[in-house]
Amino acid sequence: MSLAAWLIILAWIAIAVIFGVWVYGDARRRGEPALEWFLVVVLGSIAGVALYFTYRQQSREARMSTAGTPAPYPFTGEEGLSRTWAPHYPDTSYPPPQDDRAPTAPPLRQDPRTVPLPRCPRCGAATGFSDTLCRACGLPLR
Repeated sequence: MSLAAWLIILAWIAIAVIFGVWVYGDARRRGEPALEWFLVVVLGSIAGVALYFTYRQQSREARMSTAGTPAPYPFTGEEGLSRTWAPHYPDTSYPPPQDDRAPTAPPLRQDPRTVPLPRCPRCGAATGFSDTLCRACGLPLR
């Protein structure tokens, strides 16, 4: 054989190995048996690459046809991790129930400097909080 024939054979093998490495990585990402597909592509050459791309397209269409089905709720672990996320609430109602009552705020504490002082019921004079008699008219406040 001539040198040109050997170069063509080496180039053919190199191209088959390059395709095989790419198919190995692609099959591994897809969860397919990567080593088997690598051997099919390297040993089968062009027919192996065509077979892989045909199988890849069919599996893609199968995945797309089941893409709209709801995932198990919550993750079951039987099929592996689901690609869709479902929120988990303890009462399993979605969305969680809303409370119709208005939220009640705690009572506000007033600043003692701004609270009005109590007044005497008879004369209206301002008295202290702890006073027992009005300072102006002497009326007992308690």
